[in-house]
Amino acid sequence: MKPLQSSKVGMPESPIVYVAEIGESGAIQWVWVHRPGSKGSRPFDPVRDRVDAVGPVKFSGASPDAIKVWLSTHVS
Repeated sequence: MKPLQSSKVGMPESPIVYVAEIGESGAIQWVWVHRPGSKGSRPFDPVRDRVDAVGPVKFSGASPDAIKVWLSTHVS
């Protein structure tokens, strides 16, 4: 079985990466977003960003559940 393909023939679809920034207390202070094709990560912007519940996603810096909770409390 072949992996899912993006609009570019032969290229697998790249995931959005959510990276947790952890403070001294051990809690998530902010989440950074790296979108496919972008040059770098940027802070999650609740006005500009929508959490993609369908596409491929990766999580880094904290558990996926902790990042999902943080994102859900910061989406406008």
